[in-house]
Amino acid sequence: MKTLCIYLILFTIIFSCTSEKSKSIYNGKMIELIPWINREWVKEVNLPDHPYAAFVDSVHEFSYGFKVYYKDIQPAKPKKIEVSCLIYPYNMPNNVQLVLEMKENDTNIFWKSEKIKTGKVGQWNEVTLTADIPQNLPPNVLIQIYLWSPNRESALGDNFLIKFE
Repeated sequence: MKTLCIYLILFTIIFSCTSEKSKSIYNGKMIELIPWINREWVKEVNLPDHPYAAFVDSVHEFSYGFKVYYKDIQPAKPKKIEVSCLIYPYNMPNNVQLVLEMKENDTNIFWKSEKIKTGKVGQWNEVTLTADIPQNLPPNVLIQIYLWSPNRESALGDNFLIKFE
């Protein structure tokens, strides 16, 4: 029985280590990115746990976001992507969307968006988007994640989390 327990524990440790290696996780809290990005792309909002945030409004249809070339993602050639972020809307319903875009030389290869499904004004609402990555993408495809406000409505965004599997 003791030997069986040891084997189960070892199997669990090995399996959990292996599954974590097959994922890449990128986490972007705006406060941590301030030293590395142009400050024009973020607002000082001084909300609890969110002193800075990306934003969209009547002037800025697109927010600051995340971008990476397909060839730079580890593990190589992921099959799936999951993106989430917190969106703070100033009005509901609204049309602010979390966007996943893949393009090569300004030509869209893949595009998907997700809106706040059930959210509240003046609160952070989590939005999650999941997609299968198209097969045989060229290495120079640019993957971008950002907020889009097609109606130029105001909202904040923070805590971008991107997982490649």
